[in-house]
Amino acid sequence: MAPIFYRKLVRDRIPEIIEDEGKKAVKTTLQKAEREYFLRLKLLEEAHELFRAKDSDEFTKEAADVLEVIMALADHHSVPMSRIEETRAKRAKARGAFKDSVYLHAVYAADEQLPNSDSGRGFLLNPFVVSNSSSPKIIEVLRQELAESVECQIASAFLTRGLINLLKRPIEEFLARGGKLTLLTSIMNDFNNPDDLLHIKETHPRLQLKIFYPLENLSENVFSNAPPPFHLKCFLFTKQDARNSLIIGSSNMTAGGLLNNEEWNFFSNSEVNLPFDSNDERSVFQIAQQNYLNYWENSSVESGDEFMAFYRKRFERHNQIRRELQQAMTNEEKPSSNSRPMPRPSQREALADLAERRHNGVKRTAVIAATGLGKTHLAAFDFLQSGFKSVLFLVHRANILVKARETFRLVLGDNSFGELLTGDTPVADRKRMASTAKGVFAMVQTLSQPSLLELFSKQHFDYIVFDEFHHGYAPTYKRVLEYFDSRFFLGLTATPERLDGRDVLELCDYDIAYEMRLFKAIDQKWLTPFQYYAIYDPTDYNQIRWTGTGYDEQQLETALSNDTRAGIIINNLKAYLPAFGSRIRALAFCSNKGHARYMTEAFKRAGMAAECLLGESSDEEREKAISRLQSENDSLQIICSVDILGEGIDIPAVSHVLLLRPTESPTVVLQQLGRGLRVVPGKDFLVVLDFVGNFKNSYIIPSIFSGHYFSTDEKPLKAPVSFVLPQGCSADIDTRVTRIWEDEIRKKLCLKPEEILKEAYLAIKGRLGRSPTLLDFIANRETEDSERLLPVLKQWLQSRKKTKAGEPTQHANWLRVKEMVDDLSQYEKSLMGTPGEEFLQHIENELSPTRSYKMVVLKVLLNDANKRTIWPIEWIAEGFRNYYLTHPAHSRDCSLLEDAEQPEKVSLKKFVTLVKGMPLEKLSNSPDKYFELDAARGSFELKEAIRSFWSRPEFRQLALERADYALALYFRRSTNQSKPDRKASAEIVAKVENMSTESLHDSIAAGEDAIELPFYYELKVAAGKMNQTFATEKSSKAIKVPTTGNYSPDRHFVVKITGNSMDGGKSPIKDGDLVILEKITTTSAGSMNGQIVAVEYQDEFGNTAYALKKIKKSGNKYYLESKNKDFQDLLLDPAQIKPFARYIKSL
Repeated sequence: MAPIFYRKLVRDRIPEIIEDEGKKAVKTTLQKAEREYFLRLKLLEEAHELFRAKDSDEFTKEAADVLEVIMALADHHSVPMSRIEETRAKRAKARGAFKDSVYLHAVYAADEQLPNSDSGRGFLLNPFVVSNSSSPKIIEVLRQELAESVECQIASAFLTRGLINLLKRPIEEFLARGGKLTLLTSIMNDFNNPDDLLHIKETHPRLQLKIFYPLENLSENVFSNAPPPFHLKCFLFTKQDARNSLIIGSSNMTAGGLLNNEEWNFFSNSEVNLPFDSNDERSVFQIAQQNYLNYWENSSVESGDEFMAFYRKRFERHNQIRRELQQAMTNEEKPSSNSRPMPRPSQREALADLAERRHNGVKRTAVIAATGLGKTHLAAFDFLQSGFKSVLFLVHRANILVKARETFRLVLGDNSFGELLTGDTPVADRKRMASTAKGVFAMVQTLSQPSLLELFSKQHFDYIVFDEFHHGYAPTYKRVLEYFDSRFFLGLTATPERLDGRDVLELCDYDIAYEMRLFKAIDQKWLTPFQYYAIYDPTDYNQIRWTGTGYDEQQLETALSNDTRAGIIINNLKAYLPAFGSRIRALAFCSNKGHARYMTEAFKRAGMAAECLLGESSDEEREKAISRLQSENDSLQIICSVDILGEGIDIPAVSHVLLLRPTESPTVVLQQLGRGLRVVPGKDFLVVLDFVGNFKNSYIIPSIFSGHYFSTDEKPLKAPVSFVLPQGCSADIDTRVTRIWEDEIRKKLCLKPEEILKEAYLAIKGRLGRSPTLLDFIANRETEDSERLLPVLKQWLQSRKKTKAGEPTQHANWLRVKEMVDDLSQYEKSLMGTPGEEFLQHIENELSPTRSYKMVVLKVLLNDANKRTIWPIEWIAEGFRNYYLTHPAHSRDCSLLEDAEQPEKVSLKKFVTLVKGMPLEKLSNSPDKYFELDAARGSFELKEAIRSFWSRPEFRQLALERADYALALYFRRSTNQSKPDRKASAEIVAKVENMSTESLHDSIAAGEDAIELPFYYELKVAAGKMNQTFATEKSSKAIKVPTTGNYSPDRHFVVKITGNSMDGGKSPIKDGDLVILEKITTTSAGSMNGQIVAVEYQDEFGNTAYALKKIKKSGNKYYLESKNKDFQDLLLDPAQIKPFARYIKSL
């Protein structure tokens, strides 16, 4: 065998034991001085082994080894063990032992503010390999070590603007506390920008900066020779308590090195503080520090005027070569002017989805795509692939109109395609367009005029595009949409959430063909990453009047338009470098016109070129300012505005976005952020400067950056907030801002449900200018996330239902919410405490249906022009069918239509059977029993107690609002679920087979006779045609079921049934039923003859699918039997069908 080298002190008998094993031990006897050194090393070795001890036996053995070494050291120093024990006892008495588990985080001066949460306490750091993917990441370690050190020495060959920006605040705070910082860099490869080096010195005057340039390379012609390569990368941190630390490895102070690249570095704050050289009393850290100082004092030069003048010439010469090379490469890749543009990857995905939608009969859909992904190009590509002949492109701003037509002309390869319809278009041209135009690009304000609109036939356009679709509920847009009957409608938006809370997705039947939100687009590298800086704003917003929906505009303008605040803004804008180019190109979003004008002048007084663009600015003024900001050669640095730059403006070269007003809307923030994220060469990041004070709803930014705003879960935002940013993005938050956010979040968490509801209600009412409906309330994401307001509403309603024994149950419904805020109409007041209120409450209890059937039936009944209270079942079935046929995006929810090749040819008789068996029966069998189904007479009847209310149009409108809300919520949730994916279902089955209870709450709630089972809502099991299975959601969640049946989360789970092949016999399993299944394997299943089982099989297309059937044995053959006799038995091929669960019962 190869020899094993130890080179350490061992116990006295170890060589003898080695010899007894037939091996040779090479040894020597240490001298007295050597013995002490190697005993100290031995103590470290044994302490490490004790540190790794996993059980009491191992601990005992390793502790004995440590004690043995201590006794040997004590003997070396002639210290008896009794003296050590005596000293230990005295220290324990004076300072305590370690019995109370006291963990000391930090020591602050008496007048310093303590952190108010764990977010201010940092990370417990021990030696580890730190990288851009470690936890914590290297940038987080650097920030913390700077915050806890008194001196820092950095060596880095390269510096980039991204890291200069990210470390600006930590370095600033470090120097302000009296810290000493030295930075040693190089001019290797002429990489470092001389302007950046000067910027560091100007921004941090107390920082010492030198350039590696060994003196022996200096000649009479100073700096004529290039210095040798410099590859040193290290960070040395000196601490007050001498527990110094260092990071050494591969990372330079660049965005690549400290954010994006695969880099390895070693961090240590323990063994580096020990002297390991027996001839040198210095620690590893001290030796490294001395070597650094040697470079600093003997092999580097000051970055003075003489050096910078020399280096600038070198840098500019080489930079010019780099630019020319980059330009040559760009020209090679650039398509010729005659070639048509090709779809980007994101657009190709969307185009496939749009084509599929049309193939499935969908006539209205939306694309939600972040700003900068080319939605207009997408519309043009889709118009081209659709084969349609005519298109209407509708916008609300003229600058968008011209660019949209240019895009269509490029994509179609037709420079004459399309005409502009604006307020300036002559009457004769308008009439001609209405007669013959194949492409019209229209201002909605113009086309919506009734006299012009009626010139066009309703079927004039095959394809209609609404740009900035979130404006779709504006009367002008809605008038045009309702007038035309196009073959296909496409809504384009980056943010479908409207400020007034109206749910514009209703206009496209809640169908979303494609969604690519901003953060995901950055992850895909289709948009530029951002650097977000939250800067403390000292403005006291508590002194500004709050109107209920926002701050008093005039008071806010006065508070924000002051020189102190402007100085903070200007200084920070100058401190954060642009990703590329020689100047800042910023968009500043202000609170109102007066504030925008003030900030424009403030920037000018500070020597920065600025322009102000407002609503009254002409198109020419806007185009000129935007062109100037884009230009490489212009001096314009900042455009100040309020809202006009929030959408429809394309300025790829924007380097900074300034948020200079209170953040009250996630939608607006995302629009403003999106203005600067378009990808352009050299732009590695966008700088976002957000000035945050103690204003209301300041938590919106942490809500967005934590991923909470985009999430569909119902968990509240909590403090401290943990950001989940896209790849390449970063955030630097002032400590005072963190406190503001956490205080605001805690205030929200402490609010009672009725306080949250009241605040949200009044805010939405203020935005709408009228009393909100239930749909308005829940759809409003600007006040609270819609998916989280619903639990609050349910929590409050549930609390009203809980009464003491003997007391009547309180009414719990939307009318009672309106009563709480004193906003009932006279008619609504007359309903309180009546059967009419109880009926509306009954509808609200159906807010989370498993199918849309009952709500569709209610809509059919409520829209009955004859206002009947007794309806023929066949008439209901016809209306039911017509609803799904006229809402193709919803047809997949109807079991008769989801796989029908010709939906319109599905017989009415089948619909009669379906509605009779499911929605009508369910409605008539509800506990409140407001309807009566008479199958024999073929009628469905409203109970007498409700008829007098039903006759009133106001009542039917209230009931219809609730039915509309339930449908909207149902289908909106469907749009948040994944597309049909058989692979996802296969993964679910794998989970079923390997199920554990680790992710479940397997305890029963106090006082409830129920247990939680896994609900695999992604796995829909067909009880219909054998290929009717698809997955529409992700993962699983827990669902409570009665404990009767001895259920266990380890063996039992819940799925949803689709189809009606098992709807028959004494115990029918109906379409939409939730059923309990028990997992089985081929060995545990036993005899399956006569059992109902869930099977996995291969359909005729080779896809994996799932079905619930009864196993029937006939002779030597097995069949899959349906309870519904309309379905034939299927011969079972054991090689192709795999049972994975046994049916237990329906819920």
